[in-house]
Amino acid sequence: MATTQQQLGTSANQGLILLSEVDFNNTVSLAMDPTAIHLGPRIVFFTDGSSYDDDLIIGAGVTYKEFNSTFTPWTDLPFSATGAKYSATAKHLAINRALSVVVKKSRRGRGAGGFPTFFIFTDSRYVIRLMYDFLEAKSKVCDRFGNPEYKSLARHLSTLVSRRVPVKIYWVKAHAETNGNNRADKLTGLEVRWALTQSGREDGYKVTLTPETLPEVWPPALGQ
Repeated sequence: MATTQQQLGTSANQGLILLSEVDFNNTVSLAMDPTAIHLGPRIVFFTDGSSYDDDLIIGAGVTYKEFNSTFTPWTDLPFSATGAKYSATAKHLAINRALSVVVKKSRRGRGAGGFPTFFIFTDSRYVIRLMYDFLEAKSKVCDRFGNPEYKSLARHLSTLVSRRVPVKIYWVKAHAETNGNNRADKLTGLEVRWALTQSGREDGYKVTLTPETLPEVWPPALGQ
């Protein structure tokens, strides 16, 4: 049975549409279908995050693929951060870095057919509701602006709304058997392990883009 849709986001004329629950298998399959030309040009992101026990290390994985007139491979953006220890913080970091890419791409301006549609999939309802609170300017989130990641997230959302960029952010079940979701999940583990091998960890919160990426075809076929 399809999961009930629950719209949280801003009105359509503001550009952003946030959904906390969707029939994610159908949504992911459609967004990733290169023959779905009725969707127009689009960029599809998958994000995830994880932490390492009680150590102050988190990993945030972002992977995306562009669908336009030509084939594009996966782009992996693997981040690790020290000075933070919660998986919710890692998932927040991943969404924020995905939105940063969207903002940069939107700076190029609209094409002849307008902006591409940006799909972002996350397994964190917490982050989706946090974004909703930012967009609704709820007072409880204003106290968080001392954290640079929260401030950056709010700035990205404000920029995208003002530019009327079409962004669709969907919740997906954790560890769902979808290629992009599994890929983002694998990246987070690689980033945490990479961070654990680094000596001289600095005090305080610091984000690093790590060198740990995945091959285009992942997971590999049996026997490879």
